[in-house]
Amino acid sequence: MTCSISNIDDTTYHCPDGSRPEIRQKVISGVLGAASSVTSIQVANLLRLFKIPQANINQAQAMVEIIKLLNWTYVSVIYEESNYGIKAFEVLEDLLAKNGICLAVKEKLTKDSGVANDYVYSQLVNKLLSKPSARGVIIFGSDQEVAQVMRAVKRNNATGYFSWI
Repeated sequence: MTCSISNIDDTTYHCPDGSRPEIRQKVISGVLGAASSVTSIQVANLLRLFKIPQANINQAQAMVEIIKLLNWTYVSVIYEESNYGIKAFEVLEDLLAKNGICLAVKEKLTKDSGVANDYVYSQLVNKLLSKPSARGVIIFGSDQEVAQVMRAVKRNNATGYFSWI
């Protein structure tokens, strides 16, 4: 990051003899994401300013490979209403279609609005249960959202019914 920032303005650095400093341009090969999806998205948005490409497909591609290894052909997807969730779902939906994997339920979780309460999560689980052939569920969400979904699964006596990615 320092190298990119120093490329913007080298007038803030002065050598003892008054000359302008020699700045060695370093190539940034890559940046690993942060611990949380929310932070990773913020980092990605910042890095776009420096024309560092953002790979969005790798996580979804890995999930499709897992789905294929498990021989699932009918899955459900839950994703959070955020930059991360929406983009991840769009990429995954495209890859699923290209690999002949059908979507049973696709459900967007409203993020941080106070709308998502126990009832909403229970309705989500009931929607998943309404498609009994789709036992595999992919979820793109924060740890809090995943915890809410798991609590709703337990409340609805569906523990052990689904396999989660």
